[in-house]
Amino acid sequence: MQLIEEFLYRVKTTGPLKTTKGSPDGERNYWIVSEAELKGPQIKARIAAPGSDWPVPSNESPRCSGK
Repeated sequence: MQLIEEFLYRVKTTGPLKTTKGSPDGERNYWIVSEAELKGPQIKARIAAPGSDWPVPSNESPRCSGK
């Protein structure tokens, strides 16, 4: 199998901020995403406005859940 680079994904974040420990939905880390872009031969995109990411704290390696 040969991997082909499709795009570069750049993200600027602030965090982690205080967790949501004690929340009814469970504890989450909180990161502010202030800038992000995708750049490649077939795509060029930037976020329209700042947002956030709420990952579940874990000792495991990062992974994509598809959610």
